[in-house]
Amino acid sequence: MVCAESSDNLKYKNSRLKTVISFIFPLFPIKIFRSKKLMFLIALLISLKLVLSMLAIRVPMFNLSIALSWVPVMLFGWHFGMIYGLLFGAFTDTLSFFIFPSGALWFWMYAIQEPCVCFTAGLIGSICRLRQNSSTKNHYGDVVAFQIILVSFVSACYFVLTTLTWHNTKEDIKEYVFFHNLSKQVALGVLIGFFIVCEIFFWIRITRNRTMHWHNNLYFIYSTMLVIILISLFSFALGPFISVEYLKYKNHREPNNFITYGYVFYLIPRFIEQSIKAPLESIVLASGVVLCQKYIQQSIMHSVYQWNV
Repeated sequence: MVCAESSDNLKYKNSRLKTVISFIFPLFPIKIFRSKKLMFLIALLISLKLVLSMLAIRVPMFNLSIALSWVPVMLFGWHFGMIYGLLFGAFTDTLSFFIFPSGALWFWMYAIQEPCVCFTAGLIGSICRLRQNSSTKNHYGDVVAFQIILVSFVSACYFVLTTLTWHNTKEDIKEYVFFHNLSKQVALGVLIGFFIVCEIFFWIRITRNRTMHWHNNLYFIYSTMLVIILISLFSFALGPFISVEYLKYKNHREPNNFITYGYVFYLIPRFIEQSIKAPLESIVLASGVVLCQKYIQQSIMHSVYQWNV
């Protein structure tokens, strides 16, 4: 009896250990760098990252780049995990910097973004897999979590946009009040559009797949959560600050637009850009996650390179 209980405890501990390892290394026990199919996928994601970086639309006035180049980075982190994601993000960022020299200087606040994006994607991807593998038959908690994050994001953006003021109070600022008010109204409009598009697409997917394909629903839910978290952090919270700090580092003085307008000059264009781009990015990411997952499952079935456990 004692031996049986001891054996059960050992199995339980081993099961918990494997769960933790799989959370950090989702492809455990596969040896990634000995699998030709997985190495092909990694090379494909790197290539996509470089191509999408090349197609980026740059807006120097706002120190802004419009692109979907983070999607391959997020896909890698989602499927290969947080630790590998840090290395992949650092590698692709460095590779892009040297292959596409645009006259920009290396700046550490930009350099750490892709590793952080890949790490965050690995974390959200692992949470999504835990929810997919859970014993629960319904996913109301995931739906509620999605709605809380989406509504909180839109509410915070609305509050910021409606309370923005000029950094300066000089008399000549009055000449630009019309532009300031118009840009805020445009930003509010696209923000509301973003919310409506996300809600419509979300409920269409949920109602059509209430009994089947919940894994795909979870992919969309957590992909959208990931996009919202990343744009909240890197575009809205840190984006204007990093842009100003980079321009200070590059020009050895505060940029004129920052002196005149403050952070609002760099924030409003990011609201407009991300509110338009985020729904597309979420859909592309969710579709990419499904395609990569199918390919990885086929690769695992044919793989003979496994860790000894």
